[in-house]
Amino acid sequence: MSKVTVTFLIDREEKRVVCAEAGSDFVDVLFSFLTLPLGSIVRLLGKQSGWGSLDSLCQSVEQLDIKHFQTDACKKMLLNPRSAAALTCEDLKVKNIFAGNPRMSYYCEETLSLIQSVSQTVFQQERTCRCHRCGKLMNKCCFHMNKISECGGIFVNERVNFLITDNLRVIPASLKGGCSLFKELQITDSSIMEKKLIHFGTEEYTELVEKAISIQESIDRDLLP
Repeated sequence: MSKVTVTFLIDREEKRVVCAEAGSDFVDVLFSFLTLPLGSIVRLLGKQSGWGSLDSLCQSVEQLDIKHFQTDACKKMLLNPRSAAALTCEDLKVKNIFAGNPRMSYYCEETLSLIQSVSQTVFQQERTCRCHRCGKLMNKCCFHMNKISECGGIFVNERVNFLITDNLRVIPASLKGGCSLFKELQITDSSIMEKKLIHFGTEEYTELVEKAISIQESIDRDLLP
């Protein structure tokens, strides 16, 4: 299982994480949170996201008998949603464990033979989907390749390092940025800072998604009258 290394800067006196310094691999993973469908987040957090209505909605889909859906694929797609960015995110060093295999798609062989053009063929992520032209199962498998960015990274340039604050604000790592951050946090003595290396993998990915959601919930509560 691939992991990325992140350097955390810790205030020993206040016993808090001031910020983290990381390369593009980690920031790409962090930004990939924005591509996760709501259904994936609810499942990732074990239907305990704190978003009561969405948790209930997911449980409703799970509990409904398959006969109440148009096809088996409808229920599977609702419980295992994929974003349009899934193929891009497949190249992340640390992957979302619920992403499935976005490179694998299915199509109707009979429809392909009729239209003689792959570009006009409809592809689905579930092999239990039925073709809208002939009604047969789209069970012919194909494998999609993804073009790696010329700058080396997925979302950000791999030649840049970044600072990440405890509320997940991301800024380029620079002397000016670091000094500005220390001033903002009212840190005047750098000698109290301690560095700690963390190897970030799938388990930490889940924990960070939970943290990102808890931060948003805290902001929402503060905004309520």
